[in-house]
Amino acid sequence: MEPLLQSLADALGIAPATTALLVGLVLGAGLVWTLRGRRDAGRGARPTTTTSPPLPFATRTSPQVPNGPLDDQGRREVEALLDDGHAIDAIKRVRELTGLGLKEAKDYVDALRRARG
Repeated sequence: MEPLLQSLADALGIAPATTALLVGLVLGAGLVWTLRGRRDAGRGARPTTTTSPPLPFATRTSPQVPNGPLDDQGRREVEALLDDGHAIDAIKRVRELTGLGLKEAKDYVDALRRARG
């Protein structure tokens, strides 16, 4: 290997240590490029973006419709919490009763407040 590096260093007109470093970098970059290509080749069958499933009806309509996903008793509970000034507890209760996410439950409580005036 040394005679090969020496002859390459002479041909390039640089020190043998610098030649060894350059050869190492080129080989390392080639290895990384090859391995990355193999890894990415297996991903070709999978789509790069996914579509989420449609939202449940209650989630899509709850902020616009004050009754939304709650029955009368649940709505009365939430309204009582709002009357007492416990908006966060009202949001928590909506989540418990409906299974909505935090944003959807907050939107529902906000819509309920607006509908009540």
